[in-house]
Amino acid sequence: MIVVFHNSMADETGKRLWSKIQGNFPGCPAKICSGMDSLMGTLCRPSHGISIAILIAGTLGELKELISMEDLLENIRVILVLPDRTPATLCLGVGLKTSFLTFSDSDFTDVSSVLAKILNH
Repeated sequence: MIVVFHNSMADETGKRLWSKIQGNFPGCPAKICSGMDSLMGTLCRPSHGISIAILIAGTLGELKELISMEDLLENIRVILVLPDRTPATLCLGVGLKTSFLTFSDSDFTDVSSVLAKILNH
């Protein structure tokens, strides 16, 4: 089971979440994608073996780009981090058919719990 971690903006949100994941799941195989091109290339590989994608949308524009990749995420459990709590952002995020949705101002304890449940199945 491979986890893809996408954070196109090297900001505090990505650093905090990645630190939480590494601390709680040190042996979990992960592929870090630092941009949309890297994510697209990883998802387009026919035998990528990805089971979980943790996607951070730093802006509304990035969220729209992630939504445009919805077909590539079809058989992958998605944990999506939204940039804000506005109704428009939330409506777009819900449309991506995620396994879990959270926000960039979270402490990511909830993400760790969800990831643990997914990994244990």
